[in-house]
Amino acid sequence: MVVSRNFVVIIGGPKSGKTVTARSIALQLEKEGWEVVPVVKPAQLDKYYDRERKQVFLLDDFVGTSTFDEELYNKVLKYRDLFSYSEKQNTKILFTCRKSVYFSAVPELQNLPSLQVIDLESFENRLDNDEKRKILHKHCDARSVTKENYESLSIENANIMFPFLCELFADNEKYQSIGERFFIKPFEGLCMEFDIMQDRNIVHYAALIMCMISNNCLSIGILLEEKTKVYIYNSVGLNQGTADRLLQDALEQMIGTYVIEIDDHFSFIHDSLFDILAYHYGRRVKYCPEIIRYLPSECLSNMVYIDSNQSVDEFSIPIPEDQFNCLAERLFVDIQNLKLYEVFMMKLLYYEPFFRAFIEMLNKESYDSLKEVFLSVQENATCEHPDHIDNELHNLLADLAFFVFEEEERYCIRVIAWVIYFCHFQLLEYIMDRVHDEEGSYQSVFGSEKREQTRLLVLCRYKKNVKITKLLLDHIDLNCINENLLTNNMLKIMPDAYRTLTPLTAACEVGNLAMVKLLVQSGLDINENERNTLFALSLALYYDHTEIVDFLSCNIRSQSTYVTIGQPIDEGFVQIITCKIEDRSSLTFTIEPRDRSSLSFTMEPRKLLRSYNTPIPVNGPFLSD
Repeated sequence: MVVSRNFVVIIGGPKSGKTVTARSIALQLEKEGWEVVPVVKPAQLDKYYDRERKQVFLLDDFVGTSTFDEELYNKVLKYRDLFSYSEKQNTKILFTCRKSVYFSAVPELQNLPSLQVIDLESFENRLDNDEKRKILHKHCDARSVTKENYESLSIENANIMFPFLCELFADNEKYQSIGERFFIKPFEGLCMEFDIMQDRNIVHYAALIMCMISNNCLSIGILLEEKTKVYIYNSVGLNQGTADRLLQDALEQMIGTYVIEIDDHFSFIHDSLFDILAYHYGRRVKYCPEIIRYLPSECLSNMVYIDSNQSVDEFSIPIPEDQFNCLAERLFVDIQNLKLYEVFMMKLLYYEPFFRAFIEMLNKESYDSLKEVFLSVQENATCEHPDHIDNELHNLLADLAFFVFEEEERYCIRVIAWVIYFCHFQLLEYIMDRVHDEEGSYQSVFGSEKREQTRLLVLCRYKKNVKITKLLLDHIDLNCINENLLTNNMLKIMPDAYRTLTPLTAACEVGNLAMVKLLVQSGLDINENERNTLFALSLALYYDHTEIVDFLSCNIRSQSTYVTIGQPIDEGFVQIITCKIEDRSSLTFTIEPRDRSSLSFTMEPRKLLRSYNTPIPVNGPFLSD
């Protein structure tokens, strides 16, 4: 398929060999004269694309690691022209994706043209016996495993996580003693190993739990705070008087088998061991609900599920309904500790039975407490920035700014920004009702300054949620819809670049037509031409959002007979085109993806009055009458 098609996604379960398969294909193509270009984020597809070369791009987990990541998907979608273009040119794109993530994303992925899917676990694509034996022998020979331990194994029915299991098998004599059962029922086998460890080597098990609780980064010198250790000891049945030295010795004994030592920290030797141990420990939540309070926030975000209809994988931890209150309390603590991405990315907040439990918990909090957590400005606080969240988006959420005469950046975090960005509509309505009941207005929710209201409105551009956008427009000062986020004492540098956006230009940049229409319906003057504005039509043209171009062209009011459009053609220059007002709707925009020097306008010659290149102003492209 990869030979005949240029845009392919490889799917499979955890550790099924998706990345290895993609790299093997790429290496084979490299022998045939292709340039292999591994990338870690969608924007690098654009950065490294060269239409003069035969290139194959590799991108792992292209729409999320454990769950569907809409923000990451939107970034991929920005380059859909390249995907279509790749079918006609010397460009191949290989994506990998966990199967459960792919199936949850199927409705959205229909927007990607020419996408072909290879399922590694399908009957026609799964490894045959000869391939399995070659993989197993390669790992065992590299570790000098005794041949009698693996040559006669029956592995015909070994399909789950096979490449990864070969690596574990070759590294661990215990797994070799289990034999073929380790491959046939690996998840069960690894859980059984932890069962045995919990019974016979409880110090070792507790040490691994500590490594997991510390989110896979356990300090060698200082294990965990005392109350956490007390809870872990109680939950696994370890004597409270156990010395830290014994736990450190246990971890050192497991180096190379379960953990590795990096600098002054212990971490699991592989992410799958972290997942399996979290599942093994977390499945006890039914009998030991306090576990919910101690599982890492990332585990709760990626592994917990409560809806029986939810697509899950082997590592998921079910939470019974009678533990909803405990889980709701834990999430509130995480919000207080600014684990904001982990909490608000959780799908369980959209699940009605759990959401009711969450609201019941919030009802018990005083108004002052609620306001402090969700609405107060936390200056110079820090919120962890996940790798998959774009820098510009994170800076906008955390309200990062660089000020004149200040040496460092300043964060002004308000939790309500995450509520709005992740489209928790019911939670936003609840907070608004509590505030209005206490204060008689919504000012504390959206801020008293136009700049803050503008920031929250700009956040609406990403998810394209009409309900959230309309709710904000119904309750903010509509004068803010013509504003950007700059103030006179802010430095105009790249990390602050998003501050030049107005709500309209922000929506045009990402192609949010619904938001553009709502802004215009709310009274937005789309003829505003302030110096610090990245103007809307120019951006819509640049990103090829033709529906927005058509809408704006039909709604721009002008007192001139001409319109001038500034269109970026590279990092330093903008192409200026002037045409008659009545002809502007006839403008069509042609782009050869990934080569911005080839950007051009196509129109009838008689309609083109003037076209030339000029340096781009400090704050970007422009539109003027």
